[in-house]
Amino acid sequence: MAKFCKNCGMMAKDSDMVCTQCGTALEAPQKDAADSLFKKIGIVIGVIVLVTIAANIVIANTGCRGAIKKMVKYFEAEKTEKLVKMSSELSEEMAWGFSDYDEYCEQQIESSRERIEDEVGSIKKISYEIYSVEKMSKDEIKEAKDYFDDYDIKFSADKVYKVSLNLTIKGSKETKDYYTSLLVLKENGDWKLYNGGY
Repeated sequence: MAKFCKNCGMMAKDSDMVCTQCGTALEAPQKDAADSLFKKIGIVIGVIVLVTIAANIVIANTGCRGAIKKMVKYFEAEKTEKLVKMSSELSEEMAWGFSDYDEYCEQQIESSRERIEDEVGSIKKISYEIYSVEKMSKDEIKEAKDYFDDYDIKFSADKVYKVSLNLTIKGSKETKDYYTSLLVLKENGDWKLYNGGY
């Protein structure tokens, strides 16, 4: 693209740094407006892609889906105490006749783990696929609270999701799929599991 001297108007070569007519320093040739527009569009697209990726990471690691991810991670790593802490207060309320709920949960988790390891061998890896996530409406949550209130059972969830998923457990002997459904509840700002999917 040709450039011109601002002082005398003489046309100069692209490689010229000064005007051969008057000696004035020459500016670099103006880029084509289309090139500038394409760069701006590229930057906007790049920002949109980064925001989308960041949003997907946040969604996968928080809320209902984040609770499922933690549950699988803790079960795989044998972090029983963390699984117990993820248990809904509703689970504790429903465990009638047990004086030490944490111990009861630990026994249930360990029993499930032993049953699975009898089938697949020692657990090497657990992956999962969520088939459905159904959110309970506010009216359904209110009905559940009223129902449990009739039985003096504490139910303080303000969000409830029924989640159906398939766990693929790779063991030392074989790999096996386990289909399960569980409730994921938001209680007092924390995501909890009802029956824990154990």
